[in-house]
Amino acid sequence: MGLDLKSTEKYIPLFGDQRKEHKEDPDYKPVTIHIRKLSDRVYKQYVLDQANTLEKEGENRKVTIQTFDGQAQLFCDHVFKIENLMLDGKPIETGEALIHSEFAPQGLVSEIEDALVDLSQLSKAEVKNLPASLPQD
Repeated sequence: MGLDLKSTEKYIPLFGDQRKEHKEDPDYKPVTIHIRKLSDRVYKQYVLDQANTLEKEGENRKVTIQTFDGQAQLFCDHVFKIENLMLDGKPIETGEALIHSEFAPQGLVSEIEDALVDLSQLSKAEVKNLPASLPQD
């Protein structure tokens, strides 16, 4: 059973003035990223991995590389579809294609990573509506 676009969140990046162009010209087709939210467990592990990477980057390069590999797989798994992105004349349609392209702008990749984390956080209203039996920390 495949994932459909209804189970993803659309994200138009700030990178390359995509949002601005889209806002100014409704006919403009911006780069659009379809992101599948992280589960709560995966979200917490991702945030922990990022913290460990920052703490251990100076001490142990091997840990940093292992953490990055896991984050790259997470990126590939959760950046479901990309629309309207061309790099070096080739369409880029998935997260995997983006991070494996030698022409991938690091600023765009970083913005998508941040959006993945931001979209996966529960809002205050969502946390308030959790059943009382669930931990809300």
